[in-house]
Amino acid sequence: GFLRLLGLRGVGGEVLYRQPGSKWAVGLDANHVRQRSFEQDFSFRDYKINTGHLTGYWMTPFEGIHTSLSVGQYLAGDKGMTLMVSKVFDNASTMGFYATKTNVSAKQFGEGSFDKGIFWSLPFDAFLTRSSKGSAKFIWTPLTRDGGAKLRRPLELYEETQWLSPNATRYQPAQPGRGMSAPDDLL
Repeated sequence: GFLRLLGLRGVGGEVLYRQPGSKWAVGLDANHVRQRSFEQDFSFRDYKINTGHLTGYWMTPFEGIHTSLSVGQYLAGDKGMTLMVSKVFDNASTMGFYATKTNVSAKQFGEGSFDKGIFWSLPFDAFLTRSSKGSAKFIWTPLTRDGGAKLRRPLELYEETQWLSPNATRYQPAQPGRGMSAPDDLL
């Protein structure tokens, strides 16, 4: 596919091996990108890079904890790995963190010495009266540096194949607590 993200254009692809009902998967993405000019026209700057990652995904047997580990080359040419750990709740809401360590030294990287952040996702099903595949996603990164920057894809195969997860039919709206009832004016 064609990529037009973060001032980059290029070509890339992704493959994913994921068995229906399996708690693990393996994916590979590879891309060749060039940086667009600051004028936002059809010209390019002199920077181009091959980037890609081999990623392993695992749904642990512990309380909805999911993990992934990516190893490869990032947009600045640095090499390293990204660990993501998240908690997936019964209504498919997700909270987690990530940390990326590459071959960029702490001195060269600057304050913080490595890339890290937290994220959460809320499915639209929690707010709508009918089913929806969409979700609101939030990512907070305390510092943004060149080291550890990954190419963001508009679609990721692992996310798009959640229906293959052994938990796909388990997600449901939260039940009201004991003694909870609808107010009289809503009845």
